[in-house]
This record gives sequence, C-alpha cells and structure tokens, in this order.
Amino acid sequence: MRPTVSFLDRQLVERIIAEARTILCELGVEIHNPGVLSLLADHGAKVESKTKRAHFTADILDKALGTAPSGFALYDVLGNRTHDLSGYNVHFTPGSAAINVLDNQTQSIRPPTTRDYVSYVKVVSQLDNVASQSTAIVPSDVHEKISDSRFDVRYEAGCDGRLHNRSVRRDARSAVGGQGIEGEPRSQTADCFLVLPDGTAQVE
Repeated sequence: MRPTVSFLDRQLVERIIAEARTILCELGVEIHNPGVLSLLADHGAKVESKTKRAHFTADILDKALGTAPSGFALYDVLGNRTHDLSGYNVHFTPGSAAINVLDNQTQSIRPPTTRDYVSYVKVVSQLDNVASQSTAIVPSDVHEKISDSRFDVRYEAGCDGRLHNRSVRRDARSAVGGQGIEGEPRSQTADCFLVLPDGTAQVE
C-alpha cells in the first residue's frame, strides 16, 4: 500500500468543487478562439461575443467530467514519455521565472543570459528525480517579447499570464507537433497549460 498525504477533508473538497462550478457558470471563461466559442455555444453555453467570454451550464460540466480520462501522459520532443499524470503519481519541477541569478564565478547577482539557460537545461536533463523544467530563467539578452517562450527537450509549462498565450503555444506546436526528429509524423504531442489569476483561461 502506498502512503498518501491529504490536507483537505472531504467536505472542503466538495465546497471547492462547488465554488469552481459556480465560477465557470456565473463568471465564465475568457476564450480567444472563435472556433472554441462557437463549439461551446452549439452545446448550450452562453457566449458573449464582445468579451469573448463563455458561461458554462451544469449539464455541460457534468458531460465533460463524464468523458474526461482519469489520467494522461506527457512526452518530450524525442517522443519519450516523461510524465504519467494518473493516480497518485508525483512529478517534481524546479521553480519558475528567475529574473536574477547568482553568478558562480563572480558571486554577484545579475540578470540571466542565454548561456545560463543552456547550462540550466543541461543540469536538469541529468536529474532523474526531476521530470520536467519550468520556464525557470528569462534570458536578458533575448528580446522581451520572445524571451519567455522557450522549450527544452523535455517539457515546459508557462503560467505567468497572458504573454504566454499565442507565442508559447506556437513554439510548442513547432517543437512537439507536426514532424518528428526524423521527419516522421508524431504520435504524441505536448502542450502548454495556462493558469491566470483573474479567473480567465485563454485557449487558442
């Protein structure tokens, strides 16, 4: 038997789920994709075209939950499975988005560069107990509009806000969608999940 740690009692879990459903139905979700908005509208969601906000219904949520898988896997750009997100599996990742680093030569704090990012990726890729890396470093020698949209050979998820929406998903598709290393179509893909603090989700 595998030991587990639980910090929430069942009553609180049910309350969190109930409040999440209320948010989805009453506050809604901001979706920047006409096709997705149209699809949701066809299935009974109330869509506000001006604000690009969709309001779900209890029926839509129940049907979606009924078809959701109990787990899924993530793959790196080489097609190797890196995450089994099912059951009680736990995957560790380093912290995200350091705007400064401690220079190991001068022992002074400075903005990170692309060279730092490359060194970081090399270290993380050798750590068997770390399944993936986060954004981690924002290189100061790369233009700010693209500096936070890089992907390493494993998997990277951005959750720092709206900036990630189109640029990160485009880079993700270039890296892990379409053609494989040898030009063969991929059978697995990776994706980027966006979590915004204002109760909205952006889907492209």
